[in-house]
Amino acid sequence: LGSIDYEKSWFFKIKLPDTIKLGKNRGEIRYYSTKKAENKYLLVIVDNEYSEGIIKRDTFLKEPDYTWFGVFAHKVGKKKVTIRIVEELINPNNMDKDTVNLRFTYHSKYFEKEVYVRDTIVRWANNNKVK
Repeated sequence: LGSIDYEKSWFFKIKLPDTIKLGKNRGEIRYYSTKKAENKYLLVIVDNEYSEGIIKRDTFLKEPDYTWFGVFAHKVGKKKVTIRIVEELINPNNMDKDTVNLRFTYHSKYFEKEVYVRDTIVRWANNNKVK
């Protein structure tokens, strides 16, 4: 196997367990981009279903290459998590000494993951149950 050339590669890594609990859950995204800008933002947009048929679009923003996001599970069983990742790049276009125009560029990625929702999650650490 080869190694990743981070100078030329544009990708993301998502950390979200295959099994989540009822209620609030946390995931993370590491974003690797070759795009350059004066200002960069990473937005993570999650369609969360809070009750049957009630979907709210939640937006999370942290750092240009990392953010955490929330996934809400309202019932036990299989759930499809839908995530949109948007990289926002802002660069100035200098017109003259008194005026500055900004150029906004957006790069968008889409991701889905099927998870299983349980009413409780039991984790083990050093042969002891940890909730």
